[in-house]
Amino acid sequence: MRRLASKLWNLLRKPRTFTRRPSPVLWRWRPSIEVLEDRMVPATLGFTNTPPAVVSGHVFLDANANGVQDSGDPNAPGMTITLSGKTDQGAQVSSQVTTDSNGDFRFFQVLSGTYSLTLGSSPNFTGPESIPGSLGGSSASNRISNITVAQGQAGLNYTFAFTGLNGSSVSLRNLLSSGGSGGASLPFAPAGSGSQAVDNTVQPSAKATAGTASLAGTVTNDANQKGVGSIQMA
Repeated sequence: MRRLASKLWNLLRKPRTFTRRPSPVLWRWRPSIEVLEDRMVPATLGFTNTPPAVVSGHVFLDANANGVQDSGDPNAPGMTITLSGKTDQGAQVSSQVTTDSNGDFRFFQVLSGTYSLTLGSSPNFTGPESIPGSLGGSSASNRISNITVAQGQAGLNYTFAFTGLNGSSVSLRNLLSSGGSGGASLPFAPAGSGSQAVDNTVQPSAKATAGTASLAGTVTNDANQKGVGSIQMA
């Protein structure tokens, strides 16, 4: 049996010539190996691709306490907002930002998890109310809790509003209708950047100015195919 198998193998390996017009064609049988697909999954190698989320909102003075920024209700710059909570991986988070000149705040690089937003106290304004935004949450005075953030989501329109003045016999509505206390500016703290990366990465200090950057380069004929060229940034 072994000898028969050996002869069969030699027969199969030996080139066979079949006569075809106009010329003979040489046929050879060769064993082949199936090429398998590359099925490596990045997750099995420890790599992840989890896009972070953004949580943003606004602070203003609500003269009639209706929860809506009506005409004449000014933005509130210089107010402190704290994002706190825990990521889905169990890491504790606490990040703080000061509202910008428009009363806006934004938290970038927020990992999926459950968070709260807390409005800091003000020496000049009282009665804060809070309104949950697009990702929901539980509202209580100066705090919005139980905000569930999934990867890549944008939490928008988280709103805080002050409804009264601290230590003043003049109502907030009367103050705003008269153009401020004796015509003076409203007692806001200095505006902040309004933006904060929760993972403490560096954020731009200012918006880019159009026309202040350029890109230049050199194209070479790589005759010797060494892959040597040059490019410069200006």
